[in-house]
Amino acid sequence: MTNAVKLPNNGTPVAWFRNEARRRASNEKMRQFRAIPRRRRAYHLMLTATAVPETILPVVSVKCLPHSPNEFWVRKRRLAEQLVKNDRDAGGTGTCVAYEFRRCLVCRRILIGDEAVKYRERVRWPKKSWHFAQGPACSVECDPKRKWRD
Repeated sequence: MTNAVKLPNNGTPVAWFRNEARRRASNEKMRQFRAIPRRRRAYHLMLTATAVPETILPVVSVKCLPHSPNEFWVRKRRLAEQLVKNDRDAGGTGTCVAYEFRRCLVCRRILIGDEAVKYRERVRWPKKSWHFAQGPACSVECDPKRKWRD
């Protein structure tokens, strides 16, 4: 509650504000909260009875990851569930497996699974311990000059 209006006995409105120290403390807490990296997921789909048309496959699949009409990666959970449901309705045994997904802040390399979990934890380290100004290195080959192609 930032502003609260109180009417004293004489009827004139008075605005009460939080003191400056509390406001600074809450701003600092929110800055720290926003700095925590969120888990991001990618879903690996394996369809058996249906196939995604080649024309829309580059649109729905994650770039830089291997894909075919029956096996590919997507970032949207609802799309993944819908495609697997359609496959099962057609008599197939489609599967959807969720993995953590992250890009390196330095070289933009795609990290999947345990590698992404470890990198997310490294991003939470103090910035003084990072290898580069953009973020921690994802591997020994990580180089800010070398950008992974999308």
